[in-house]
Amino acid sequence: MSGNDSELPAESNSERLRDRATSAFQQRKQQAEAAADGVSRLRDRASTAFQQRRQQAESFREQLAARRESFAGELGIDDGMVEPIQFGDRDTDVGFVPTAEGRGELVADFANERPFVEPGDATVQADPREGTRTMTAPSARDEIGTRARQETAGTSEFITGDDLDVAVGAGGVESIQTAPDRRDDIADRVQQSVASQDEFTQPGDVGVDVTARGITDVGLTDTGARNRAAREFTAATPLDDVDPQTDLSGTEGGFGLTTTAQRRAAARGFEDTLDTFGQGELNPATDLRQTGDSFGLTRPLAREAAADEIDQQLPDVAVGPSDIELEEVDGGRFEASFSTEVSQ
Repeated sequence: MSGNDSELPAESNSERLRDRATSAFQQRKQQAEAAADGVSRLRDRASTAFQQRRQQAESFREQLAARRESFAGELGIDDGMVEPIQFGDRDTDVGFVPTAEGRGELVADFANERPFVEPGDATVQADPREGTRTMTAPSARDEIGTRARQETAGTSEFITGDDLDVAVGAGGVESIQTAPDRRDDIADRVQQSVASQDEFTQPGDVGVDVTARGITDVGLTDTGARNRAAREFTAATPLDDVDPQTDLSGTEGGFGLTTTAQRRAAARGFEDTLDTFGQGELNPATDLRQTGDSFGLTRPLAREAAADEIDQQLPDVAVGPSDIELEEVDGGRFEASFSTEVSQ
């Protein structure tokens, strides 16, 4: 002690030293606690980031599985038949393509749903960005067209594979039609076939409609029907040539001979069956009379024909028309009788 009033007592100095020591200790303690808090916060932050990444990864896997299932569903195959493909730098840059098994399933389904296409004719184009497309292989399209022509022609009696135009695209056969320059040939085959089944029909009588879709209508034309009927009447009657335009008239069931043609047919019939008359000797207009729905000879000619027939049966007796007696019976027909007593 110097005795100077300005000097502090020793006790005061000790307190200040203790206070400073306490203050330094508190600071170090606080620093230590702050450091511990910092470590804890870093640990908490690290744990939180890990959890976030884990959650993000789980969410991404779930989204990927959902997208995979959706993609497989759109293709119509099991989700085990598609696989993810990374196409960018980000984790989300992922697309899907079918596996080899999936490709096999796709081409099989594609061919099954399309006529004339076989699994080997199809190919799968797959890109994780652009998607997946099943289509016919360009190299197989000619073969598909040939198959389509052959199988389609096989269902028709009159159409050959060469008669067909076939268009084949990525989706399979797009169209099948008869080639315009072959339709006349097809029609001719049909006409020949129909005519060969009926002795009275000729190819030109048959009408055939051949369109892009094939043969649609087959039948006799109006003119062809008349021509056919004329030939049939020519064969069935004594007429040498029935004119389809002038000798026929329409009936409910088809055609019949006109009255004039019937008279001619009756006259030619009498000439064919009776030796009394020569061919072309009877005049259909004047030598015949109508008997109901048919025709018969006039009375003088009927006497002449009856006398000639009986004369041939009785060689020892000369029989002339004046020896014949005619009696009209049912239907307007004449019944002839001969008597040696008849003098007129």
